[in-house]
Amino acid sequence: MDKLKRDLAFAGFEATVTWNDRGTVHAAWVRISRLLHEVGLAAIQEQKIAVKLEIVSNPPAGAVTRTTVVQRHLMFALRHHDLPSLMAGKVHALMTRPFLKGRDWYDLLWYCSKQPPTEPNLELLRNALAQTAPELVREASGWRRALAAKIIEVGFERLRADVEPFLERTQDSAIMSPGAIVGLLGSG
Repeated sequence: MDKLKRDLAFAGFEATVTWNDRGTVHAAWVRISRLLHEVGLAAIQEQKIAVKLEIVSNPPAGAVTRTTVVQRHLMFALRHHDLPSLMAGKVHALMTRPFLKGRDWYDLLWYCSKQPPTEPNLELLRNALAQTAPELVREASGWRRALAAKIIEVGFERLRADVEPFLERTQDSAIMSPGAIVGLLGSG
């Protein structure tokens, strides 16, 4: 993170970098001043763009990565997890997170509504569960049933309100309902 901060300064950016590396997931915030104004996205010169980085220090085995070339304003190669591996992470969060997040359920709807529906990388899901909730490893192949059962406990009005700030169109949160999720889980 120190090197990132130095590199941004050498590139002419006014950036602050803060981080926490005490847990398994190391988290960092990079805030850059003036960049949004310089590219015409903000009227206020001092407005900052904030980027959160999370680095897992002991990632579970089994993720599949892809490299995609992106050409927007400049060309660069982006290495990322494939959709099944990303979905495995989302299913893991839904099965193990001790609190509810609207984004998790909205993302599940997104994965399941793709055509064809995305299926989670089961090897990665099993390995992730083995690290954090070994008692749930046997439920990995029955993830649909496990999540359908969990839906009964969910307060969807609260989840809709939780996800709305992240949506371009807040009315899109209306599609989140137990019936919609159970329908998509049962159709795959």
